Amino acid sequence: MPDLRPRQVGRYRLHPEGVDEVTRRRAGEANKRGQLATLTGPFILRDGLAQSGAISLVDAFTIVKADWERQVAEGVISDGVIKTYLHTLSFFLGVAARLGVTLLGDVTPNVVLAWLQMPGKAGLSPARNVMWQRRSAMRSFLETCRVLGLVEHNAAHSVELPGRSTRYVRPYSDVEMGQLQRVSRSELGDLRTPAVLALVMCGASTKELINVTVADVDVANGRVWLCGGGYRQRDRWVTFLTDWTTEAITQRVTELRTTYGADADAVSLVYKPHPSQPTPTRQATAGNTVLLRLQKKARLHVPGVTRTESIREWTAATIYAETGSLIEVARRLGMASLDAAAHIVEYDWTSDIDTTPPPHRVATPEAGEQA
Repeated sequence: MPDLRPRQVGRYRLHPEGVDEVTRRRAGEANKRGQLATLTGPFILRDGLAQSGAISLVDAFTIVKADWERQVAEGVISDGVIKTYLHTLSFFLGVAARLGVTLLGDVTPNVVLAWLQMPGKAGLSPARNVMWQRRSAMRSFLETCRVLGLVEHNAAHSVELPGRSTRYVRPYSDVEMGQLQRVSRSELGDLRTPAVLALVMCGASTKELINVTVADVDVANGRVWLCGGGYRQRDRWVTFLTDWTTEAITQRVTELRTTYGADADAVSLVYKPHPSQPTPTRQATAGNTVLLRLQKKARLHVPGVTRTESIREWTAATIYAETGSLIEVARRLGMASLDAAAHIVEYDWTSDIDTTPPPHRVATPEAGEQA
């Protein structure tokens, strides 16, 4: 007779085995977070190593690269993230060689910190976001080394960086969006800039921009397929928002089909391969670079106040004003959380809750003093 007793106690006994954990954080199937494998058990030294870290950095990099490529093939993490990590770490290998750090075990927190603060090719101190990106790549590299039994400790985990500064940001107004649209067409023959702006107006994030190809645009039905935005954005179809976005995207598609002919389907609407250095970083930042240049040209970019996301926030505010629906805002921007959509449109749904306690729940100063 089968054992029908629950294998877990409390509320967990109601969860059937083999089913994903129940969550109230989001609706529908969870998006993949794209996280590399981490060490969840004891560290086991790799066969052939005398001790932890007794392997050259170059050999460790080769082993980790092969493992990351395996995880990409299995769909654990996106190819774009790994390309960025590998490009960043190749810079670290050169720096480590100049510092005389040749073994994986020689990578200490001080070595990691020195690399994070290393000036770039222009001799300028790295921006805060660059240091955060370098640390993320290093933490992932050393964590995979732990999983593979190459080194026991992740030296990058103990390296702290200054927190990102607090800032006030806001969406663009209708007048400012009109200015962006006019300036985007100020250069003769440039159909890319208006198309990039139009895609973001339709709801695309900067990460999704680089993935949009000619084949992703359904001109006949006035919509575009957005994907690759990470676990925070759902892959989705979005309709063209306005007549201006329809014209801008359609013109760009027509231009690319005329230029590339039968090979146009796989061509990106945003990214133009650079002949000298076609790096993953260039591709990942292509859309944001175009939009930042546009905002500065339109004299609307104010650091800490307006930025590229201000365009999508304008879209959210426009959709909410027209429909009054947080669901429509979340659907357009690919959000899984209605709280996040409410935050963007500055709707405080908790303000409708009566939080006035009954008289016997109100503490008096006298009662506090006696306690």
